[in-house]
Amino acid sequence: MKYLAFKPTLSLLLICALTVLSGCSSIVANTHKGTLVENEGVRTWGSLIDDGVIESKAKINILNSNPIMRQARVRAISYNGILLLVGQIPNPTLSDVAITAVKGIRHVKSVESQLEVAPNITLTRKAKDSYLAGRIKVAISRNTDITVNRVKAIVDNGNVYLMGLVNKQEAQLAVSAVSQVPGIVKIVKVFEYLD
Repeated sequence: MKYLAFKPTLSLLLICALTVLSGCSSIVANTHKGTLVENEGVRTWGSLIDDGVIESKAKINILNSNPIMRQARVRAISYNGILLLVGQIPNPTLSDVAITAVKGIRHVKSVESQLEVAPNITLTRKAKDSYLAGRIKVAISRNTDITVNRVKAIVDNGNVYLMGLVNKQEAQLAVSAVSQVPGIVKIVKVFEYLD
């Protein structure tokens, strides 16, 4: 009985939504002079969703690729289809296993493996990495020549991995800003360049 009472309300909401949405392009056409230009440096909603799906599938595929991977600590981070693998693995052959496990995932443009053969990092190191990540975000946001939402910083074991859709000048500015933060072991650029 509840379903029948809900159905007219749902139908009314759907009709209202479609009526409002159908007028969006008319409103934009009448209020905006000239042509609309797409900003290539900003990820679309579709790419954000794709990146989330890529990360989820990568984690599952890596864990299921080899029983020893359950002892490893591997993080998979995707930015506009570029997949970064960071973390610690018990032996060097597992890096190839992880890469093979993720290469066939839909919308993955490339895989950058920065896996280290080392014991898993401690909780203390994870806390230090979180602190570093916060300081790095502040350093990037202080530079007005860098569009903050186009650069993503991942910190793992003191190493900083910079990802994003940037031109070469923005990449250099981001690296320069990040290099001022104390406590960083190394900076690795994993950018997708627009120029």
